Amino acid sequence: MKRVVFLFFLLNYFNLLSQNQTVGLFTNDAQSFKGYTLFSPNLNTYLLDNCGKLINSWNSNYNAGSSVYLLENGSLLRACRIQNPIFSAGGGGGRIEKTDWFGNLEWSYNFSDSLFHQHHDIAPLKNGNILILCWEYKSLSEAVDAGRDPNSMLDNELWSTYILEAEPIGIDSI
Repeated sequence: MKRVVFLFFLLNYFNLLSQNQTVGLFTNDAQSFKGYTLFSPNLNTYLLDNCGKLINSWNSNYNAGSSVYLLENGSLLRACRIQNPIFSAGGGGGRIEKTDWFGNLEWSYNFSDSLFHQHHDIAPLKNGNILILCWEYKSLSEAVDAGRDPNSMLDNELWSTYILEAEPIGIDSI
């Protein structure tokens, strides 16, 4: 009899475990933001409502960078990661894409070469331009000439930060 009771509780225990939610929205409490959640974990970007319902998704050929914006007209502005052997630190992006609501690529540009690389954030402006946070490569001699202590430089190079305001032109120019 003890075995039957034990087996009964064991089966019910596993049945309870199988009732746990495994996909979709897990938490929607009073502290949640009202409206939508936009996130881009990989090649895809998702827009969900507070019930976890998928409102829209966009696909890219490039992994996500560190920022994504849903613009007022429904277009998506997204930083993407591309490889750059000079700028290999975390947070690197290098490419920006603007995609319409239906997933059509409207504009893209690679902000990455041996001298500069887009990283972390971008910001859409009301005039349609984009603020782009970039690293700029400085050699040891350039940094020392500008007043940098050579003993404080890793790998004898410096990546200074600058902000660029870019005006998207056509489908692949600034």
